[in-house]
Amino acid sequence: MKRLFVIFILVAISAASFGSENLRVERPVPASQWDDETKLWLARSCVGEAGFVAYEECIGIAWVYASRWRAAPSGATLKAVIRGYSAAVKRRSTLRRKWILNLQLDGTRPKGWPKRLRWDGHRPFWEKILYELDQWSKGYRENPVKGANHFGGKMDTPSKSWVRIKPSSSVAFGNIFYRSPKVVIAIND
Repeated sequence: MKRLFVIFILVAISAASFGSENLRVERPVPASQWDDETKLWLARSCVGEAGFVAYEECIGIAWVYASRWRAAPSGATLKAVIRGYSAAVKRRSTLRRKWILNLQLDGTRPKGWPKRLRWDGHRPFWEKILYELDQWSKGYRENPVKGANHFGGKMDTPSKSWVRIKPSSSVAFGNIFYRSPKVVIAIND
């Protein structure tokens, strides 16, 4: 009997520590706000704002967009909030990395990709971002920047009323996350 109890405890501990795939937190946005087009724009934004391998930071960015979507006017889509907020995915002639707008879900080499870089070396990172965002949309990724509704680079000047949010992750983030008392939502559909 003792042996059975020990085996049960070991199995329970193993199951509990098996990974975040099994531990659902909360769905960040309703399923009606999540489709392939939204995932694509969010993934493009993550690459443009944080890079190809900043997976946890990308999840933080996604949570900020979800927060901003909840504060947006009724009828706004998550995709419109992403496109209205992220400088990395706004269409303009001065965009240095236009290839970001050509990243695709199927992982094909984006038009305009720099000739000096091998796309097949970056493709696995792109696919990992897409995977992580799918997991986030289902509620399997915790918010590493709880309370944040804004993020920006070190060169940005935050308002004095903004409170800096320290990521719960041990991974260093390139962006700085904030809680702003007043949220102005830009929509770009």
